[in-house]
Amino acid sequence: MAAKIDEQNSNLNSPAAPEKAVFSAPTLNLGTPDTTWAKHGLLQYPIEFKGQSSRAKAIIRNNQDLIAIAGNGYTLLPNEEAIEMANQAAKLAGFVPFFEKMKDSNWEKGRLTGHILCNNKETQMHSFYVPKEFEHDLDKKSSRSGHEIWGVPGDKVYTGVDVVNSIDGKKSFGVSIFSFRTACKNGVLWGKQAEVGSLRFAHTKKLESVIGQLKTLFVQQMDQARLLLEGYKRLDQRTLVKEDVDALTHIRLPEKILPEYIKDEEQVKQEAFKDITAWKAYNDITAQIWHNPTNDITAKEFQFNQLHKAIPVLTVPTRR
Repeated sequence: MAAKIDEQNSNLNSPAAPEKAVFSAPTLNLGTPDTTWAKHGLLQYPIEFKGQSSRAKAIIRNNQDLIAIAGNGYTLLPNEEAIEMANQAAKLAGFVPFFEKMKDSNWEKGRLTGHILCNNKETQMHSFYVPKEFEHDLDKKSSRSGHEIWGVPGDKVYTGVDVVNSIDGKKSFGVSIFSFRTACKNGVLWGKQAEVGSLRFAHTKKLESVIGQLKTLFVQQMDQARLLLEGYKRLDQRTLVKEDVDALTHIRLPEKILPEYIKDEEQVKQEAFKDITAWKAYNDITAQIWHNPTNDITAKEFQFNQLHKAIPVLTVPTRR
């Protein structure tokens, strides 16, 4: 009995637990949507906070998918519209869609539309084009217009233009480059590392003006493609050095995509990498990235970006 009394007295003397603060949920409402791109299933709802404009909008697809929250200044360009403009600009610039096998049949997701690849959410897209001469001269070392196809017999590398866009605000409507190696059927994306410029699309602009700017970027981007081929040749002319190995093992790439001569401690200790050209190592890794069935195009682009930090291609590295 005494123990119970002491316990009760102890409880009376202990400080009371602080009350939890109770917060009421803020009031957010969606205003009348902008239906400019309703034909593509995209509506833009202004977001109101406590009955006032918040200077933000919600982009919703098919009335069920919240694609993004963006500022009112963000100009939405549906991927379908970007592709249509890219196709027209390509024709004017003398380019054709690149219909090589850009997508593996074992990829889990991604839209099967020839020269177009999307991320899993289908909010970001890449559309690929090459100079028209490639369409007729795929087996030659170079085309009539001087655009180069580089490689050893049976192992050619094509370069072309990659038009990118997104409806989630994560990619600007712009133009970069890509390469595609025939031997292992793997592509390489360059993204902003090789982007000459992006386009500011506005509904008030004449469509012809935007297409004209895009055409100019197509031509300018091929100059970057030539620099890319020169970089690939440099990789083919040198073997790996320890600095390459160190760089590759300290970037954000999964260990499983690195070759054994890069990640195996014993092989590295024996300097097995010295018998490997930088070009072979580059292709061993890019093939693993491209043919990974679980990574969508956005994840692949990130991994290519990491690889190019370790093995520079567009710039001449100091390592030899």
